[in-house]
Amino acid sequence: MDRDRKDPWVPTADREWLLSLYYPALAHTGTPAPYMAVPEAKALLTDRGRLGEYVTPERLAATRTHARDGALPRPAAQRYPLPGRTPGPAWTAGSAG
Repeated sequence: MDRDRKDPWVPTADREWLLSLYYPALAHTGTPAPYMAVPEAKALLTDRGRLGEYVTPERLAATRTHARDGALPRPAAQRYPLPGRTPGPAWTAGSAG
């Protein structure tokens, strides 16, 4: 945590660090993960100008992915790194992947 800088999304709050982890997962574990929430999709489309003329926030949020929440790592996964990224102020957590 960087206590010297404020959160870019909530300037009155301490800065938080969001990290997404990706790893080879055991098949058929976890639950389907949404691409993004509708309010997040609306904010992204608003930020991207005319893009909202072509797709609704609901449709964008309903985009199917192969991501799973709570999926268990494959047993051989310990040989792989767990890369992670954090979104910047111009991108949402859903778009950082």
